[in-house]
Amino acid sequence: MALTSEQRETLNAAEQILIGLLRDKNETLMFSLHHGWEGLSVTYFTPFRQQHSSIWNSDDPTLAGKINRALEYRAAEDARPDVAKTARVARLRAELAKLTGENA
Repeated sequence: MALTSEQRETLNAAEQILIGLLRDKNETLMFSLHHGWEGLSVTYFTPFRQQHSSIWNSDDPTLAGKINRALEYRAAEDARPDVAKTARVARLRAELAKLTGENA
């Protein structure tokens, strides 16, 4: 089995769209598809490295709907950068305390 030229063109265009959506070096958009699943599972890490796993959009359960939900997470973070920064600092302090055996 091999991709048709039309399938290749569509997948390559989709790749370029997805690349264009990410604007920060810390953003990550991951996909998982397993045999028997009916769609992709999407995980998104925001610019402040907040993880959103198994993204779901009940209004639009398609890949596009999941991508839109990830963009909503980023927009919410953009609207409140102080909250995102505070949360990240707290997570990092907790991780450091765990690694050093000290209280945060």
